[in-house]
Amino acid sequence: MVSGVGIDLVDVKRIDRIIRKWGSRFIGKVFTAGEADYCMGKADPAKHFAARFAVKEAFIKSFDNDSGIEFSFQDVEVEICGDSGKPLLKLKGKLAEYASSHSLKFHLSITHSEGFAAAVIIAENNG
Repeated sequence: MVSGVGIDLVDVKRIDRIIRKWGSRFIGKVFTAGEADYCMGKADPAKHFAARFAVKEAFIKSFDNDSGIEFSFQDVEVEICGDSGKPLLKLKGKLAEYASSHSLKFHLSITHSEGFAAAVIIAENNG
């Protein structure tokens, strides 16, 4: 059963300005090392960082946090699945434990253009 939906739209230029101003301080606070490596390996890193930022924001909107569990942006990671390029949501720490114990599954779709990045997450409760 669907238990939540989240969507977010991010201006790529805004993320680019933040990265230029704060650099690794911003990247290290918001993104995992794997996400940072992936994005920095692209021709237009800001576009890919913006997409991952949209995922993290969409996740927050989709996650019904009645338990009050604390988590950070780094506990929500986007991984790319092999040759298909399909994005997968990987949760970490207490957030992963909570999702597992409550039979939560998250479906993710992301997209980006030169100007904007967007993400949609559907939370599913299989319990």
